[in-house]
Amino acid sequence: RKSSRPLRFLRAARAAHAPAASPEAFDTKIVDVCAAAEDDLAGFDVVVAADMLYDREVAASLGSLLGAAVAGGDGPDLVVCDPGRRGRDDFLDAFAAASGFLDARFVERSVPEHCTDVFDGSRCPAVGVLLYA
Repeated sequence: RKSSRPLRFLRAARAAHAPAASPEAFDTKIVDVCAAAEDDLAGFDVVVAADMLYDREVAASLGSLLGAAVAGGDGPDLVVCDPGRRGRDDFLDAFAAASGFLDARFVERSVPEHCTDVFDGSRCPAVGVLLYA
């Protein structure tokens, strides 16, 4: 079952930061990255993918999809965050192959002390944010 909870959080965050904006100016979409095509991202200015690199197949599929979307420089802006899951290298390899951004990498950013891993509850001191140019 697909959860709409992440989309509700995203809408709430947007409303908190841009309360005067019209609801029509913001849209969300759930995409199965293992079955998606580049066209599934058409029309979006920004794509957010957070903590999705836990599975190597999912990570590689996401990397290929997002890489193809930004190849040529006219695709959406990407916000990709990862706390160091096992599929990170698979994502980067697929992203580089599809996009041509061979120097793409994750830059570690510190997070507040109370943040923990959603899967095992362990402390999560940093999250990697995708950097590509």
